[in-house]
Amino acid sequence: MPERRPRFEVPVALGTRSYTILIGSGTLADANNLLSPLLKGRAPCIIYDANVTPHLAQLTAQLPAAKCFEITSGESSKSWLILEKLVDWLLEQGVERADHII
Repeated sequence: MPERRPRFEVPVALGTRSYTILIGSGTLADANNLLSPLLKGRAPCIIYDANVTPHLAQLTAQLPAAKCFEITSGESSKSWLILEKLVDWLLEQGVERADHII
């Protein structure tokens, strides 16, 4: 069995909008346990760069109801056109204020 390294919690202090970033081995494989209390039965939207596609299957196995949107890698994706496509997609998914985007 591979050695489990500790997870680190990095607090992001933003007053009432504060959150914690988890960093560590096994975090992706434990996504369902970590995120389920936050999702409250709603499917998250996953927005990912094409470079992380090899890891997407591991995440979606943990969150099978998740809806995914791929953004092409590179500077060309940092455009208003891509933002427009992303916002249109989020609206099509029925994303609401309390929903989670990964």
